Amino acid sequence: MGDTRGVVVGKAYSEAECRASLETQLIAHAEPVLRCTPGLKDRPYQLAAAVSFAYNVGANAYCNSTMAKRFNAGDLRGACRAINESDSGRPQWVFANCRTVIDPKMKKPVTVCDTLPGLVKRRAEERAICERGL
Repeated sequence: MGDTRGVVVGKAYSEAECRASLETQLIAHAEPVLRCTPGLKDRPYQLAAAVSFAYNVGANAYCNSTMAKRFNAGDLRGACRAINESDSGRPQWVFANCRTVIDPKMKKPVTVCDTLPGLVKRRAEERAICERGL
């Protein structure tokens, strides 16, 4: 169900235990999301997307994100778009395993990251939820 904190390898967990664990983590992430974007308390779809995002990237990353800044500015559509798309139209928040390599042509260090299909899908789903009701 998505929460692996405190899991003991080889131990079986009931569905109720898994749900309770996930619910605890979602509440733990909803609190900071609402602290830094209080306007979401009456916007269930946008709040759900923001909590899912914060659960994945961390509350601090969410609170410092363009998405949070746009929610606070009242730009709901822009906030939802920022879940997976930068202002330049490039994908964002879908990368992992970033590393610095030397560009063979430029002979300078550049950052290279892997695009993770699972994150692409997750961000698309979060954005679709976020855009509901707008």
